Amino acid sequence: MDEGDQSMENQLLVRHPGVRELVSLLPEFIRWRGSLAHVVVDDEMFYVVGGDMLKDDDQVIVEWTRRFRPDLLSD
Repeated sequence: MDEGDQSMENQLLVRHPGVRELVSLLPEFIRWRGSLAHVVVDDEMFYVVGGDMLKDDDQVIVEWTRRFRPDLLSD
């Protein structure tokens, strides 16, 4: 996949190796993500965040990290 085809969140996680894996295993993240409504569009799962915004896995990981663990994304 060309970098131009990647979401900003995906690019951010690529620049911070290990954050995607670390956050996806944190019990508090798992609980938070589990509280979100989700929909499937064209066989891809999206989470409903902020009322009507659909976010993919990377976008949800970055959303949670920015809210609760911004230190993980600092340079």
